[in-house]
Amino acid sequence: VVESETSETVELSNGAAVDLPGTYIDEDGNAYSGSVEVSLHYLDPADENMDSMMPGMLYGEDQSGNEQYLETFGMISVELRDMDGNELNIDPATPAELRFPLDSNLSAAAPQTIPLWSFDDELGYWMQDGTAELQGNEYVGQVHHFSFWNCDAPFDVTDFCTTILDH
Repeated sequence: VVESETSETVELSNGAAVDLPGTYIDEDGNAYSGSVEVSLHYLDPADENMDSMMPGMLYGEDQSGNEQYLETFGMISVELRDMDGNELNIDPATPAELRFPLDSNLSAAAPQTIPLWSFDDELGYWMQDGTAELQGNEYVGQVHHFSFWNCDAPFDVTDFCTTILDH
């Protein structure tokens, strides 16, 4: 539990973290003041069960509107609620900072700058929204709202159609 009007960091033992600005809004966009329950969860790309824990699949739309398949370098989910269980979010004018620990097995393939992707529950896929920078052994990026966030290297989609005939 954190308090509004106070910048605080919530960190997991694996190094995943969120730096909260202390300014929150309710579901109607009104300023919220009071205690905030924070739920933070990290999905490690090395976890063999990641596909069953993440929303959707590794497919998204980049900022130019192009479809992309994605290679994840880690995901973070942040949920904020008031003491009655109502959903909250950060004020978009004061971004939060997310820190994604980098799995050592991915270090060689890790780009210096990687796109950030937010999961769109209505569309059912990831939308590119900003970037994160590699700082030591973690990616660090700013976000203006909370949902599931993903550090992903995109790769182009290639359509391939074939017909197999069995004689």
